[in-house]
Amino acid sequence: MAPTGPPPNVKSKKEKQSAAKEDNIADALAHREREGTSFRTLALLFNVLCPTLADRARGGLSRKESHVHQQRLALAVGGGATGLVQAVG
Repeated sequence: MAPTGPPPNVKSKKEKQSAAKEDNIADALAHREREGTSFRTLALLFNVLCPTLADRARGGLSRKESHVHQQRLALAVGGGATGLVQAVG
Protein backbone atom coordinates (compact mmCIF):
# COMPACT_ATOMS: atom_id res chain seq x y z
CA MET A 1 0.00 0.00 0.00
CA ALA A 2 1.36 3.43 -0.97
CA PRO A 3 1.88 5.99 1.81
CA THR A 4 -0.77 8.66 2.05
CA GLY A 5 -0.24 12.36 2.72
CA PRO A 6 2.02 14.90 1.10
CA PRO A 7 5.41 13.93 -0.24
CA PRO A 8 8.33 14.64 2.11
CA ASN A 9 9.78 18.16 2.15
CA VAL A 10 6.64 19.73 0.65
CA LYS A 11 5.30 22.72 2.57
CA SER A 12 1.61 22.87 3.35
CA LYS A 13 -0.50 25.92 2.59
CA LYS A 14 -0.36 26.93 6.26
CA GLU A 15 3.45 26.63 6.34
CA LYS A 16 3.73 28.79 3.23
CA GLN A 17 1.45 31.44 4.76
CA SER A 18 3.45 31.38 7.98
CA ALA A 19 6.70 31.83 6.07
CA ALA A 20 5.19 34.75 4.14
CA LYS A 21 4.10 36.40 7.41
CA GLU A 22 7.57 35.96 8.86
CA ASP A 23 9.02 37.55 5.73
CA ASN A 24 6.60 40.49 6.11
CA ILE A 25 7.66 40.95 9.73
CA ALA A 26 11.35 40.86 8.81
CA ASP A 27 10.77 43.33 5.97
CA ALA A 28 8.81 45.67 8.25
CA LEU A 29 11.52 45.65 10.91
CA ALA A 30 14.22 46.26 8.29
CA HIS A 31 12.17 49.19 6.97
CA ARG A 32 11.92 50.55 10.51
CA GLU A 33 15.71 50.37 10.87
CA ARG A 34 16.22 52.30 7.62
CA GLU A 35 13.40 54.83 7.84
CA GLY A 36 12.37 55.01 11.51
CA THR A 37 8.74 54.40 10.57
CA SER A 38 6.23 53.86 13.40
CA PHE A 39 4.97 50.37 14.21
CA ARG A 40 1.42 51.43 13.43
CA THR A 41 2.34 52.59 9.92
CA LEU A 42 4.45 49.49 9.32
CA ALA A 43 1.57 47.28 10.47
CA LEU A 44 -0.65 48.83 7.82
CA LEU A 45 1.98 48.74 5.07
CA PHE A 46 3.12 45.15 5.67
CA ASN A 47 -0.21 43.65 6.85
CA VAL A 48 1.18 42.61 10.24
CA LEU A 49 -0.25 43.23 13.71
CA CYS A 50 1.25 46.23 15.49
CA PRO A 51 1.88 44.38 18.80
CA THR A 52 3.66 41.62 16.87
CA LEU A 53 6.08 44.14 15.37
CA ALA A 54 6.71 45.76 18.74
CA ASP A 55 7.32 42.37 20.40
CA ARG A 56 9.72 41.25 17.67
CA ALA A 57 11.60 44.56 17.81
CA ARG A 58 12.18 43.90 21.53
CA GLY A 59 13.57 40.45 20.73
CA GLY A 60 10.40 38.36 21.00
CA LEU A 61 10.21 34.99 19.30
CA SER A 62 7.73 33.69 16.75
CA ARG A 63 5.10 31.26 18.01
CA LYS A 64 6.93 28.43 16.29
CA GLU A 65 10.24 29.33 17.95
CA SER A 66 8.75 29.94 21.38
CA HIS A 67 7.08 26.52 21.55
CA VAL A 68 10.07 24.42 20.50
CA HIS A 69 10.34 22.98 24.00
CA GLN A 70 6.88 21.43 23.55
CA GLN A 71 7.79 19.62 20.35
CA ARG A 72 9.06 16.10 19.97
CA LEU A 73 11.35 17.26 17.17
CA ALA A 74 13.49 20.37 17.29
CA LEU A 75 13.31 23.03 14.56
CA ALA A 76 15.72 22.60 11.69
CA VAL A 77 18.16 25.47 12.06
CA GLY A 78 18.78 27.39 8.84
CA GLY A 79 18.43 24.38 6.60
CA GLY A 80 14.89 24.63 5.33
CA ALA A 81 13.81 21.46 3.56
CA THR A 82 17.38 20.20 3.40
CA GLY A 83 18.23 20.88 7.06
CA LEU A 84 18.61 18.11 9.54
CA VAL A 85 16.04 17.72 12.29
CA GLN A 86 17.27 16.32 15.55
CA ALA A 87 15.15 14.15 17.81
CA VAL A 88 14.68 15.53 21.30
CA GLY A 89 14.86 13.49 24.40
